[in-house]
Amino acid sequence: MDAERKAKLMAIAETPEPFDSHNHIRILDVDDGVGVVELDIHPESLNIWGTPHGGLLYTLSDVACGCAVLTVRPESHVTVTGSMDYLRPAPSAGKVIATGRVTKMGGKLAYCDAELRDEAGTLIATGRAVMCFTGHPML
Repeated sequence: MDAERKAKLMAIAETPEPFDSHNHIRILDVDDGVGVVELDIHPESLNIWGTPHGGLLYTLSDVACGCAVLTVRPESHVTVTGSMDYLRPAPSAGKVIATGRVTKMGGKLAYCDAELRDEAGTLIATGRAVMCFTGHPML
């Protein structure tokens, strides 16, 4: 990825989607085929058991994968399918960092994996996503 594309992608991080802002998710970094995003855990992030809601962790994985896809092909895309493996409870405070990686690119589809870790680096969950390109340029 060239410096211009990285700068454009990081500029998007300066004005995140309202959904991401509402859920305290922000883009930390992008590189070739990689997107790193962070969740700042707030009381409204928690489920009734006091840990971040699984749907929020899925969202974090999906955003990381979406960012990774944009580094390879700057085209609008939508999630076709996604799955998660929750390995241990996420912390009730602090941050969760998700790293999405493109594993395969096709003509219409991109395949990604994600790892979610706490601030100490402990693996919390893994995710997978398949994204479909819409044909609309993003950058």
